[in-house]
Amino acid sequence: MRSRLKKIAIFFIIISILVSYLLIVKKKNYKEGLIFLSGRIEGREINVSPKIQGRIIKLYKEEGEKVSPGELLCEIDSEQLSARYKATAETAQAYYFAIAQAKANLMKAQASYEKVKKDYERYIGLLKEELVSKSEFDRVKMQYESTLADIEAANKAIVQAEASYRASEQRLKEAQADLKETKIYSTTQ
Repeated sequence: MRSRLKKIAIFFIIISILVSYLLIVKKKNYKEGLIFLSGRIEGREINVSPKIQGRIIKLYKEEGEKVSPGELLCEIDSEQLSARYKATAETAQAYYFAIAQAKANLMKAQASYEKVKKDYERYIGLLKEELVSKSEFDRVKMQYESTLADIEAANKAIVQAEASYRASEQRLKEAQADLKETKIYSTTQ
């Protein structure tokens, strides 16, 4: 048992001497402050995907080239987007004028209604007294109902034109946002 303890003690002494020697020799060979590590360095790959579709007209960076945050990478052709924006603006303007026209039609129908309403109320009394014929009364009644229908149609036209105008304004904002997306910038940090 003693010989076994001696062998183990000698083994640990040899290992201690060897480790101490390696540490002393290694420390002397390297400059102070240097650390040697092993490992693998990998580059970061980022896929660039614009928010809009279109033809790239200008590339400012090549694949694999170093890119800084916020740097312009490429430009997308804005000709079609500009044309769409212009057409959408013209449509919005047309709906704006349609609202004005519908409001003018409403005012005209309301003015007619006031006159025809007075005539209708007067003819009701005249018919009771049998001072007008039934056919003459029916003609005035039809004018009265027609002006009511004109007012209702004008109100519906206003609502429809306003809804179309709001929709075209939204499309105009989208077209404007798309135009801003024709320049693609780096977002890497």
